Amino acid sequence: MGSKTEEVVDYTLMEGAVEKEGQHCWSIRREVKAVVELAFPIGITALIFYARSMVSMLFLGHLGELELAAGSLGMAFANITGYSVLSGLALGMEPMCSQAFGAKRVKVLSLTLHRCVMFLLVCSIPISLLWLNMSSILLLLHQDPNITLMAHTYLIFSLPDLLTHSFLHPIRIYLRAQGVTHPVTLASLAGTLLHLPFNYLLVTRLRLGLAGVAAASAASNLSILLFLGAAVCFTGLHCAAPSRDCFSGWKPLLRLAAPSCVSVCLEWWWYEIMIILCGILVDPTATVASMGILIQTTSLIYVF
Repeated sequence: MGSKTEEVVDYTLMEGAVEKEGQHCWSIRREVKAVVELAFPIGITALIFYARSMVSMLFLGHLGELELAAGSLGMAFANITGYSVLSGLALGMEPMCSQAFGAKRVKVLSLTLHRCVMFLLVCSIPISLLWLNMSSILLLLHQDPNITLMAHTYLIFSLPDLLTHSFLHPIRIYLRAQGVTHPVTLASLAGTLLHLPFNYLLVTRLRLGLAGVAAASAASNLSILLFLGAAVCFTGLHCAAPSRDCFSGWKPLLRLAAPSCVSVCLEWWWYEIMIILCGILVDPTATVASMGILIQTTSLIYVF
């Protein structure tokens, strides 16, 4: 009798262990599915943005080696002093938005978005002044004068991008914190599809050259922002209108934005500084152009 009772107890324990293991496996599968559903659209969006930069490089290469070198140098300077800074500062709102959404504090979520947009717009002012004076800065870094002059033209026509990114980065984070990724993917796809005709019109038809490539990139980013705004309104994810509260309570955002900015900048600058270093070599036109192509190629691995 004792042995039969022990067998029943052992069988019950084994059955309970199997049931717990099954629940654990189901929990893992559910978590993996949730991660894939969130990560897949984000990955597709990153690939779409990568396709846009490759299209720009192809048109620059079609214009000539000097234009390709100048465009690569202009992109590097823009990434170092502008895009990486705005992207890093915007990441400061991500933990605040995630916590606000988890706590169902919709007002705090909207306030964080408005404060971040205002903060990036303010930061865009000194960045714009820096871009307007980039020729003297690059010449002090012993860059080739011809490449520097054309790179300066590229940055002048890229200035509207600062305004667009000041809205685009916070809105993407605002949606991502709520688990909404498909509008960003669709808007990015629409902007990328327009990027090719924009380049064809401005570069090939209107013959604007390097300035046309920069203007096409700015126009496609603006179209992404417009498509994203339309998608948000269509899906019903309306945000509260800005209020006076936007002008106060910035300390938590700034405390998170500063280290995020440093982290992103150090990660981006490692690649972009190599282009500037190539500018002091014997044949800067060839080396800068080659490094620009190399960085764009290796960026595909970074996307994944």
